[in-house]
Amino acid sequence: MTRKLQNMSIYGGHSGRATNPAWEDNRGGTARETNRFQESLGSVSQGVSQQAVSRLPIHKYSPSSSKGKSGGDTECVICKMEYERGDRLITLPCAHQYHEDCIKKWLEDHKDCCVCKEEVSV
Repeated sequence: MTRKLQNMSIYGGHSGRATNPAWEDNRGGTARETNRFQESLGSVSQGVSQQAVSRLPIHKYSPSSSKGKSGGDTECVICKMEYERGDRLITLPCAHQYHEDCIKKWLEDHKDCCVCKEEVSV
C-alpha cells in the first residue's frame, strides 16, 4: 500500500504530503475568506463575549448562599461536582448557578443557559 501511495501524483515521498501546486497556492486568503470558511465548518465562536461574561455576578459558595431557581442547587450541572464552601460561582440572569470556570468555558461556545436555554444577555 505504501508503494501505491508513493506512486500517486498528489503524494510525494514517505510523508504523504500533498504536492499538487493548486493545493499549495490555496493556503492563504484574506481574514474575511478565512472567517467565512470557519463559519461554514462551524468553528467560529457563537458564544457570549468575554466582556459580557465579566459583568455576570460572581460570589463564593456557602451552603446557605445558593438560592438558585431550583431552590438551592448544590451541584454544578456542567462538571457534576458538588459545590464546596469557597467555590467561585457565577449566577446567570435566569438565576442558575455554575462554577466560574465551567460556565465561562460553556459561554465561549453558547449564548444560552445550559439548563433552561434562556439567552444570556448582560
